[in-house]
Amino acid sequence: MKSFILLMLLIASWMAVCAPASANDYFHSANGTYPSQIQAQDAYDKAKRDNTVQFVNWLGVRPEPMDIRLFACKDGYYSHLSFQTYSSKNYITCKVAFLDGWSKKVFSETINFRRIKSNSWEFMIP
Repeated sequence: MKSFILLMLLIASWMAVCAPASANDYFHSANGTYPSQIQAQDAYDKAKRDNTVQFVNWLGVRPEPMDIRLFACKDGYYSHLSFQTYSSKNYITCKVAFLDGWSKKVFSETINFRRIKSNSWEFMIP
């Protein structure tokens, strides 16, 4: 019985430590905060509505991504020409997973987000 209780305590503490971050969580950077998952999705949806995002697949047809998931964000602006991130006050660069309608990853890409207001972001493909 004691070993069962100990096992349950270990599982509960592991789950508390390994729980995924909420979509509303804000991650702080040297320039303030990174976009939350919801803010990043809003910026992506706005870019799609405004037709400022177009995906080209040279090898064939692939579905247009419906959703995005952020991971590995850092301060600065990523340049696809030099493959470097440059220091910039209002930019955050993130590795982003693009998901189809079934939340399956279609591809991932490095994306820049430009801070427009304190909690509003613009989606920018480098």
